[in-house]
Amino acid sequence: MSTEEQHYLLDGDGYRQSLRDGRRVFYRGELIEDVTTHPATSGGIDLLAESYDAQFDPDLQDVLTFVRPDGARVSKAWMIPRSRDDLRSRRACVEHLARRTFGIFGRQMDMIATTQIGMAANIELIRQHSPEYAENILPYIDYAAEGNLILAAPVADPQGWRSRGSALGRRGVPLFDETKAAAIRNDELGLRLGDHVIPGALQVVRESDEGLWISGAKIVATVAPQGHEMVVSNIALPDPSPEGSLWALVPVGAEGVRLVCRETTALPDASFHDHPIASRGDEADAVALFEEVFVPRWRVHSYRWTEIGKHYGDIGTLEHWHTLTRICVKAELFVGLLQLITDGIGTSHRDGVRQLVAEVMEYASVLRGMVLASEEQATYTASGVLWPDKRMITAGRAYALGRYPHIVHIVKELGGQGPVLRWSEADFDNPEVGPWLEWAYEGAAISARDKNLLMNLLWDLTSGSHAGRVGLFENVNGFPVPYLRIRVYNEFDRAGAVEAITDYLGLGAGEQP
Repeated sequence: MSTEEQHYLLDGDGYRQSLRDGRRVFYRGELIEDVTTHPATSGGIDLLAESYDAQFDPDLQDVLTFVRPDGARVSKAWMIPRSRDDLRSRRACVEHLARRTFGIFGRQMDMIATTQIGMAANIELIRQHSPEYAENILPYIDYAAEGNLILAAPVADPQGWRSRGSALGRRGVPLFDETKAAAIRNDELGLRLGDHVIPGALQVVRESDEGLWISGAKIVATVAPQGHEMVVSNIALPDPSPEGSLWALVPVGAEGVRLVCRETTALPDASFHDHPIASRGDEADAVALFEEVFVPRWRVHSYRWTEIGKHYGDIGTLEHWHTLTRICVKAELFVGLLQLITDGIGTSHRDGVRQLVAEVMEYASVLRGMVLASEEQATYTASGVLWPDKRMITAGRAYALGRYPHIVHIVKELGGQGPVLRWSEADFDNPEVGPWLEWAYEGAAISARDKNLLMNLLWDLTSGSHAGRVGLFENVNGFPVPYLRIRVYNEFDRAGAVEAITDYLGLGAGEQP
C-alpha cells in the first residue's frame, strides 16, 4: 500500500489494544482482567493478530484487503460481491486464513461479517418488513469496515432456556404442571436480578426513542471474547414473539454484557513440536448474558418482524459458503498430511493405503466442486449483490458434515501406531533415550523427529481435546446434517425432471385407460 493511500486497517498491536475495552469475560469463575494476556484467550488473539499484521504484507494485501469505491483500503471481510471476480477474491481470503489454521478455526476475522453482507444482499426484503431499520444496514458495514471489526454471532439458545419464555408451548414441549407452564409463558419464572427480570428467551424488555434494552442469554458466542461486536438475533426460534424478533449489533464491551467461556482446549505451555495446533491457541466459545443492555437504534437492523428467521437460508448463504470453503481447505490439507505420512513411513505404494487416501481425495474434490459450482451458478439478488447458489452450498455442507467422521477415521487409521506412540521434543533431546528414539522411529523417507512432528499434527487435528471440540463444533455449526438434508429436499429443483418423466409416460395428459 502506498504511503498516500487511505486505509482503515489495524495491525496486530492495534487489534489487541481494541480489545481492552472494559469487557466482562469470565473463565472458571473468575473475571479475566485482560483477554490479550490470559492463557484461555490470548493464543487465539495472537493468531488473529497475525492476520491483522498480514493486512500490511505487500504479498498478502490484495488477498486480505480491498479498495472501496471511495479509495479507502479496508478488510475484505466487508466486500459486498458484485461480480464473480469479487466472489473469487473473497474465496482467496477465506482459503488463506483457513490454511493458516488448518481449517479448524471456524470464526476467522472475515466469517461473521458475511452474515451482515447477507443483510445487505437481502436489503430489499428487509425494507419490506422492517423499513425503519433497513437503512441502518449499509452504514453499519462502512462503520465495521472502518473499525476493522471482528464479529461474533450468538444466535442460538441455551439448552436449559429453550423451554422457557414466550416460545414455550409453540415448541410442543410437554409440561405436566399447567400452572408452572402458564407462569413460564408469562415470564413469571424468569431470572430475577434485583429489579430486573431476565426473560427465558432474549428479547426487548423496554424501549425509547433512542433505542432498545435487551435481556436474556444466547449461546455460540464463539470468538466474542476475542472479537469486537456480536450479531444478536433469535433466528433459531421457530415462533418468536415480536419483542424477541430482533437483529442488532452489540459491542462485547457494552454495559450489561457478560461472557462466560468454556474450558479451553489450548495447551499454551506446550511446544510447537509437541502440539503444532493446540499450542497456538483456541477460539473461545462462550455464552453471552445480556442484562438490560442498551442498543441504540442505529445498531438495530430488524425489529418486530417475526418471520425473519424463515429467511435465514438466504441471508446466511455467504456465511455457509464460507463454511463450505473452509472445510474444503481442511479436506485438502488432510490429503497433504496423508501423503507426507504414508510416504514417510513407506506405505504409500500399497493399494489398500492408496484407496483410503483416494477416499479423502474424493471428499476434497467433491467439496471443491460444490464451492466452484455455487459461484458459477451465482445469481443477483434484488439489491444487485451476486449471491452463491444456496442449493449447491446446502448439499455440499450436508455431504461435508455427513462424511466428516469417516474422513477423520481414515486419517487416524493411516497414521497406524504413530498417533498412539508420540514423543515430546524433550524426549528426543535427552542424551540417554533420544538416540534410541531417533534410531527406532526413523521412517522410510523421514527422520524420527520429523515423523513424530507429523504424528503430533495428526493427533491435534483428529484425536486430542482440541480436535474433539472441533468435531462437535462442525456438527452443529450452521445446523446439523438432518436439518441440512431437509433443506436439500426443500431447495432441490426437480420440476424439470418430473416434467420430463410425466411427458414421456403421458402421465397427467388426460384420463388414463
